[in-house]
Amino acid sequence: MVKKAAIVLARLDSQRFPHKALYEIHGKALLEWCISWIYPNNDFEVIIATTDRELDNPIEALAKRNGITCFRGD
Repeated sequence: MVKKAAIVLARLDSQRFPHKALYEIHGKALLEWCISWIYPNNDFEVIIATTDRELDNPIEALAKRNGITCFRGD
């Protein structure tokens, strides 16, 4: 069986909307909303991909809190 993955790209240094991924809407970060639409589908493993810069540490922390794999790097 081939495993499928949904890779969600996120970073915090946007020029137009800094920290957009962590912006809260109704008590949930925007990134959590994105994951919640994918996660119930058991056919996909969710992976959050972000940079390895210290600025993006909160994204990795959010992934860990939600039991999601986080890839950091280029």
